Amino acid sequence: MITELYRKKASLINIFSLPVVMTLVMITLNIEYGIVLITTLGIAIYIFYFKVQCTYTVRLILLSGFLSRVVLIMLDQSFHVLPYNWDDYFYNGVAIKENIINHYPLYNSIQASLQVKVFSLINALIYWIVGNYESIIRVFCAFWGILAVERLYRITQIIELKSRESNLSILIITFLPSFIIFSSLNMRDALIIFLSFDLLYRVVYMQRYNLNFKFIILFFDIVAIYFLRKLNIVLYLLIFAIYILIQFVRRTKHKFWSIALILVTITGLFIYFQDSSVLNFFLSYSNREVQWRSAGGAVYLPNTVYHSYLDIILWLPVRFFYFTFGPMPWQIDNAFMLMAFLESAFILFFLYGMKNSISGLFRENGNIILFIFIFCLISLMANAVIDSNYGTAIRHKLNYILPLIPLASPYWKKIKV
Repeated sequence: MITELYRKKASLINIFSLPVVMTLVMITLNIEYGIVLITTLGIAIYIFYFKVQCTYTVRLILLSGFLSRVVLIMLDQSFHVLPYNWDDYFYNGVAIKENIINHYPLYNSIQASLQVKVFSLINALIYWIVGNYESIIRVFCAFWGILAVERLYRITQIIELKSRESNLSILIITFLPSFIIFSSLNMRDALIIFLSFDLLYRVVYMQRYNLNFKFIILFFDIVAIYFLRKLNIVLYLLIFAIYILIQFVRRTKHKFWSIALILVTITGLFIYFQDSSVLNFFLSYSNREVQWRSAGGAVYLPNTVYHSYLDIILWLPVRFFYFTFGPMPWQIDNAFMLMAFLESAFILFFLYGMKNSISGLFRENGNIILFIFIFCLISLMANAVIDSNYGTAIRHKLNYILPLIPLASPYWKKIKV
């Protein structure tokens, strides 16, 4: 017992030592790192001592994942180790803060979409409290990324994965290289991923147990996601509709006629509304986004043009494969593409185990597994239609690849963590 306590204490000291030592060295150069230290220690204490619903091993994984991101943030702030340029949230945030101080209109001189303005406002509020230090908002992004992993851990508990299976999936998700990078940048993706996983967790929880106060927080997730990436809400509503239709077909005695009625109804509505502004908007939006996202680096399938919804259906299989499992070996031309290829190959290899584990999980948690699978598959397909460069595709697919990893972990349970 004493040996076990000593081992746990020593492991905690080792985890805390690196970021603390690095921050103490850098604090002599800039007060920014002193604020980073205080923020990091506060969040680390919260993760390890207040996330009591997580096992000791999971808390250790989450804490290690958070601190590794803080180290990356500090290195990047000092030496620019990440060759990546993100949106102008820092500059917008500083401008909004100055507008608040000077009693100007909140978004005066800010030329951006509502979603960019909202996340820039979050930047501004943090800068108003601690000063114009971008590293602080990046630490919070790292925290949101870790909270997203914690929500997936809660889902593994609801579907009753064994401890080894749960630990393995959480370890892989936490230290997935692309997830570490994109949850360490000043981008809204980490917050969106957390809100999406929190929404997924609450839907799963209510399916297993009952409607309670979690429904109120679910509504908050929906509103927050709308103000950060509003088309995701349209996507999620579509997912709920598809899930309800599938459940209707599963529960009815006349499955053939139910499917036929649904297909006829959908086809009739599509023909009736094919010239409506709504359908034209989504078609033009898809073409506009494909062309815009083809303008950056690491482009794939740049010449895609959708003249009709039939073109979207015909393009979907190949675009889905490129989006979900790319980049392809013949597209590797730099270190970033090589890392992305190796990560995608690993994910594809790991998810291979899902074909053997999904039947057992579905037998025990049919409705929950069905919803998770629909949530991920439909979202991957929707994003595959418009994404056309791997820089965007890699961070967008994180939202929908990560929840699938726990579903494959029972196949790999022989691996000890």
